[in-house]
Amino acid sequence: MTSSDPAFTDNSGAVASNVNVGGHFSQYVNSTVHQHFQEFIRKHLLDPAHVTKLLRTYEPPPGRDRAAEVLGGHHAVVLVGGEGTGRRTTAVQLLHERNVTLHELAPEPGQDMAEPPCEPGCGYLYAADVPAAAAIEDHATRLRANDSYLVVWTTQDVTQHAGTFVADIGVRLDKPLSEGVFRRHLDARLRPAEAAWWRACQDLEPIIKDAHPSDVARLVELIQHTRSVHGCTDAAVAAVIAAYRNWAEYLQATFAPSALDLRERVRLIAVAMLEDAPEPAAYEAVTMLGEVLGLPAEEGHGLAGAGTRFLREGAETTCDDGIVRFVKPAFAESVLDYVAQTYPRVWEQVRAWAVDLPERLVSGLDAPSVLARLARTVANLAIRWNDLDLVRRAAVHWSADAVTRPLAVEVIGMAALDPVLGRRTRQWMYDSAYYRRGEKATLTAFAEACAKYGTIYPENALTRLRHLSADDSETVRNAVRQAVTELAGDERIRLRVLDALGSWVQGAKGRIVGCDAFLDVMEWRDDHDRLAMIGEAARRRTYRLTESLSQGWRAALIDPATATRARTLIAAWLDDALTSRQADDEGRARVVVRVLGQAAREDARYLPRLTQAVDAWYGRVDPAPDRTALRRTLIDTASSVDPLLSAQEGEGAA
Repeated sequence: MTSSDPAFTDNSGAVASNVNVGGHFSQYVNSTVHQHFQEFIRKHLLDPAHVTKLLRTYEPPPGRDRAAEVLGGHHAVVLVGGEGTGRRTTAVQLLHERNVTLHELAPEPGQDMAEPPCEPGCGYLYAADVPAAAAIEDHATRLRANDSYLVVWTTQDVTQHAGTFVADIGVRLDKPLSEGVFRRHLDARLRPAEAAWWRACQDLEPIIKDAHPSDVARLVELIQHTRSVHGCTDAAVAAVIAAYRNWAEYLQATFAPSALDLRERVRLIAVAMLEDAPEPAAYEAVTMLGEVLGLPAEEGHGLAGAGTRFLREGAETTCDDGIVRFVKPAFAESVLDYVAQTYPRVWEQVRAWAVDLPERLVSGLDAPSVLARLARTVANLAIRWNDLDLVRRAAVHWSADAVTRPLAVEVIGMAALDPVLGRRTRQWMYDSAYYRRGEKATLTAFAEACAKYGTIYPENALTRLRHLSADDSETVRNAVRQAVTELAGDERIRLRVLDALGSWVQGAKGRIVGCDAFLDVMEWRDDHDRLAMIGEAARRRTYRLTESLSQGWRAALIDPATATRARTLIAAWLDDALTSRQADDEGRARVVVRVLGQAAREDARYLPRLTQAVDAWYGRVDPAPDRTALRRTLIDTASSVDPLLSAQEGEGAA
């Protein structure tokens, strides 16, 4: 782009038009976004399928065997190394081979290893800026007792602190050989014959030698994309090399003075932002970007040229079946990155245009899928450039309308999961939630985003939800309540969610919302129309789950705002216990008695309220022996742990 182009030397304002669409449009957008977000989030999940896929391309770095030895002896190891040494994947592999349930910990900023979980048969992964030696040593002691493991990774060389526990368990990792990484990725992604052909390609050797492992992985992704068009040919190799270099030489020539007119450059940028969009949407995007950049109108035509035909005539694009896309692999990403790096003033206008663009596309027939792709492109741009400001702009602007709020949720959620941008994004969410800064619509989007990224970082998300629950907006509070129940619906993290929720409702902040969310979960029914949490507690039989449920019941029954609902639900739990006893299923009945009875611990206000609820249930029908026995057992259990009665018994004995 030449210096004489006014659009690339001066700033001009964006033209925006507000379009409000009713009906079920927002549901379609939300569905489209949710589907992609689930695919995005699976890459971060530590479930068996994800772990298997991750380890298919794992090349063990130097130091891995030593780390396995330390982990086996101490049940904890600290992996030390820089980017590209495979610290996280090595952590996953070390724990995977021990056949434990994997969990990734995400502490609050500045709260390293604060009360870490320690469940039996689990493996914990934890990224630490500065590993807390005392906390790790104490945690390792409890891990050994529970046959569990901890792998911490850091850039801090803890091995230099001789005589400390973290030095004893610290292991340095070096980068794996790039040739080995290349081989692993080829074998995982291509057929054997194709992988062998590309391994033997001498033109790639200078690129692979000493390349960063992530760059090698990207190279293989480009090979996988390119060979579907060019096969295993010299043309494919040339295209892969150019794409690997971000098409830098090609773009420098393309954007050189007099190489392309301004209209063609605008078209490249707009199509790059909306690649794989239908012709009308792409044409509208080019038109709007032309307005933003001050593109002069062509006589007899619109700003984007002579209709959508203009899009088909470009040298870099195809328009098969009415969908506009680039011919070259990874070209869209390269175009946007080139403009961002080379023309920063233009890039500021492009960023603003991208944020405003949904208002011009919202009425199109293919709007849901187009807007979802736009949100993903914006999120990936923010991630590549570590651009929190772009995340903020998009989130605030898109959350203001119910139609585009799902786009805001996706951008926030994707940014929150990124290894680099994620910390800054989650800190922004924390500050906004704690101080309740920002528009209510943005806070609502935060709550909905917590339900997404919280499947990876549940405690982190629940902390933000707890602060948001104190907001005075019913819309925000309802979004918080919905997010909590969605997180609890994931059985992989349900115990952690209930544990955090049990602590949440003990405090004053957002207690009513927390109690309502807790009761929502307690109402769940399984496929046999039985109360699901009773069955889960009977299967797990863990003190931690019992204690979490007791804390929730205690708070819900004591708080006036939720007491009536809690009493009604207690009757349903008692009905379940009675039916279970009559069917000789003592396990479920014991859960009801234990959970509701143990809730009397620590707060003398609970027992009289429980007694009232039990008596109301007991008096609904004529008493029967088994009904009387259940009532007596529950009240006796609660009385035995009630703090007031226990104190009186102690005084009497004295």
